[in-house]
Amino acid sequence: MRKIYLHKRFDSFNHLHYQIKYFALDELDIKTFWHFTPIKKRYSININSQKKYLRKQLAQKTKLGLRIGELLYQKGLAIDDLPDEVFTTWRNPGELDSITKFLQK
Repeated sequence: MRKIYLHKRFDSFNHLHYQIKYFALDELDIKTFWHFTPIKKRYSININSQKKYLRKQLAQKTKLGLRIGELLYQKGLAIDDLPDEVFTTWRNPGELDSITKFLQK
């Protein structure tokens, strides 16, 4: 038996972080299973890997890449012109990514 804990936050893109904890199917572990709370890890976001991911999305012409590429073109900006803050903010599920928010201002 295992219990999966999903964090309610994503990085600038759709990278979900989660933890898995395994429990045996005996009486003691099943009790532990229902009362277990995970240790919340602190995840850091690497700006360079986020920029690399965005370049990959633009090159592959994904839905995200096309949307951000269009906004960059309309503003006359390049990826390197974007401030580092847009690559280091976390977002909640269902929210727009910080790059799109920045470019739509």
